Amino acid sequence: MRFSNKGGESAASIVVHLYVGGPAGSGAPIYGLRANRSNEPAVSSVCGGGEAHRYRFAIPNWQARRGQPVYAYGINVGGGRNAQLKGAPLAVR
Repeated sequence: MRFSNKGGESAASIVVHLYVGGPAGSGAPIYGLRANRSNEPAVSSVCGGGEAHRYRFAIPNWQARRGQPVYAYGINVGGGRNAQLKGAPLAVR
């Protein structure tokens, strides 16, 4: 399970896009989800508040995608660039 937050509005949950097999814009399949699962106090401290910054997602047909990179981006609702989340990409395992 990973976590994310929106800088400047740290208590808010954000939308996360996951791309399996390549970065955004590469044509890789995209999956959207909300980072709104409860988290422990240490995550709240890193994010500057809030209690729902975690997300979890089961990649469809993950066995066939084993070893492929998963890129995660926090979606900027105010316009501008969507930031790649720290720790991305990770490999499907």
